[in-house]
Amino acid sequence: MAEHTVEQGKEEEKEKHISIQRGNFAIERKHAAVDVQEPPKAQEDTEIGDMEPQMVKDLRTAVGWLRNNCHSFRGFVQEPSYLDLEKEDQEEALLKLDRAGRKDDLELAKEPFMFRFQFQQDMEVFLFKCHDERDLRINSMCMEF
Repeated sequence: MAEHTVEQGKEEEKEKHISIQRGNFAIERKHAAVDVQEPPKAQEDTEIGDMEPQMVKDLRTAVGWLRNNCHSFRGFVQEPSYLDLEKEDQEEALLKLDRAGRKDDLELAKEPFMFRFQFQQDMEVFLFKCHDERDLRINSMCMEF
C-alpha cells in the first residue's frame, strides 16, 4: 500500500508540475499579447485623420513625396499654400472648393491646392509618380516661360 501511495504522490507531483507549466504558459502568452498590441493613437491624431478630406490627405502625401525627391527636379517647385494656412482659412478654402460652380470659380478655388512647377518636364515626372503610380488626386500647373 505504501508503494501505491508513492506512485500516487508522483502522479500528483507530475500533475502539479504540468499545471504550473500551463499556468506559466498562459501568463506568458497573455503578456506577449500585451507587448504586441500597438499603443492607442492620441485623440487628436484620430480626429484629424478621420475628419480630413481625402483630397487633403493626398495633398500631404504628395508634398511628402516632393520633399523627399526634390533633387530630381531641375527647376523651382512651389508647394500648395493650403498647408501654410491657419485652420480656419483651410476650412474656408475647402468650403470654397466644395461650393465652386462655374469654371472660373473652380479655378480660383483650386489655387490654394495647386503645385506650381517652373518646368513642364518636372510637372510630368511629379504627376506620373504621384497621380499615376500612387493614385493621388492633386492639382498642378506649369509656369514655364
